[in-house]
Amino acid sequence: MDIEEEVKELIDCHGEGDYLDFKEYDYHKENKEELIKDIIAFANSHSDRNKYIIIGAIEENNVCIEIRGIDKSTIRDEAEFQQIVNTYIYENLIVNYKVITIDEKDVLVIQIPATNNDNRPFMVKKQIGKLKENEVFIRKGSMTMLANKKDLKNMFKENKSSKLVIQSYLNGKLSNKILMTDLNFKVERYRKEKFNNLQKRVSEINKLKGDNFSFLEGMSFFIKDEKVKIEEEQEEFIKQQLKKLNIEYNDEIFEFKNIRWKTTFNGGGLYPVRQELYGDKNEIERYWKLKDLDSFILEYLAINYYTKGLPQIYTTNLVISNIGNYFDEDIELKLIIDKKLFIKKETIIVDDDVIKYLGNMYQDLKEDFIECPRVSNVDEYFYPSIVHNNITPHIPTNVGAMISYEPTYLDKLNEKAEDFKDDIDNIFEDSIYEENDKIIIKVDFKKIMQNKSMFLEAKLLFNSNEIKIDYEITSKNSSKTTYGIIET
Repeated sequence: MDIEEEVKELIDCHGEGDYLDFKEYDYHKENKEELIKDIIAFANSHSDRNKYIIIGAIEENNVCIEIRGIDKSTIRDEAEFQQIVNTYIYENLIVNYKVITIDEKDVLVIQIPATNNDNRPFMVKKQIGKLKENEVFIRKGSMTMLANKKDLKNMFKENKSSKLVIQSYLNGKLSNKILMTDLNFKVERYRKEKFNNLQKRVSEINKLKGDNFSFLEGMSFFIKDEKVKIEEEQEEFIKQQLKKLNIEYNDEIFEFKNIRWKTTFNGGGLYPVRQELYGDKNEIERYWKLKDLDSFILEYLAINYYTKGLPQIYTTNLVISNIGNYFDEDIELKLIIDKKLFIKKETIIVDDDVIKYLGNMYQDLKEDFIECPRVSNVDEYFYPSIVHNNITPHIPTNVGAMISYEPTYLDKLNEKAEDFKDDIDNIFEDSIYEENDKIIIKVDFKKIMQNKSMFLEAKLLFNSNEIKIDYEITSKNSSKTTYGIIET
């Protein structure tokens, strides 16, 4: 039953007690004290069901007689409410804060889920008003009061135990069903973005026109007389591919009238001189952009080729969750997957020369391909994230020469592609193997606290969006192996 259905049932059929309170008006924004006290009291209630404070309901003799409604513009927003809970209530209390509509009137609902029972007692974390630090309140019937020794004993009476399960994570939510993402859609969208960027780059080059420039005034360097041009083979390739891709360009972009190479002294060493372009700044910029344009074209052609060759790929984020009321440690997880459905990480790496042009795509889509998100409200104890190397300038080993080489666009693509291959090699290293018609993945976790989750090392890839995964979990604080299934 969802919150809306449960609230309607409570209003129609239930009276105030240790799991329900009706309030005609919202808590005054300046009076956080009463709000904190009531939430703690309900969270510590011995009721084994969800607890509710329903605001905007007129009560008489402990039952709702009329929906008054609230003005949504006057209430706290959810972020402010959650900050109050986190600041003044100890510890890890889950509270839902939501406005729902009943009989065309808005009511504000504060829900304290029953799952909090495993973490009782909750107490005042920080003094505010008359509430003192470490005070424990409890709801008994329709009354709120300080908890006594017997109340505290009852809260601790249950045996402490961990309970480990596998869940799926997507868009900020955990689910007991596998939630899948279509990877091909994201790759195709990336391909289109790269094509648009290529068009934009050619358009920029088309606009970089030079003005008349004199090479005689103030000449103090050696300047070559011959016109600057790019290699004929490179020019022919660019023209040929731009026509195939239906990208418009001007033939004039290959003509450089107002720039020359100049020779300057660079200090001592075996290579004391260097050459650089001199003249119109627009033509200089166009020259260097054209020099790299073939790499941009090859990158797009490689992405286009790669996209067409990919199988259908779906991916999922899996987490191991401790939904019990006690921590666990020395945990070993074994995932058992149908071999026909599983896609090995090597599938997304091409083996030929195309890979060297895919570096940016791998880096930009790395999180979609392999990396689990790092989300603090789910993953308190982060699994070691995949480390990717930074691109560093290449310094040639010319003895005595004071020369540094700025990496080209193709150099950077190559390095990023190699980084991605290294990341793939390091995922589930020595922990994935085949057994008959199954893929087995073994993962170890040192410790998982109660009501916490941890991501697996990486996402799993499948060729279908209808899958089932069997799992086995052994741990220090569980007397027997946990067997379970998670499926779409």
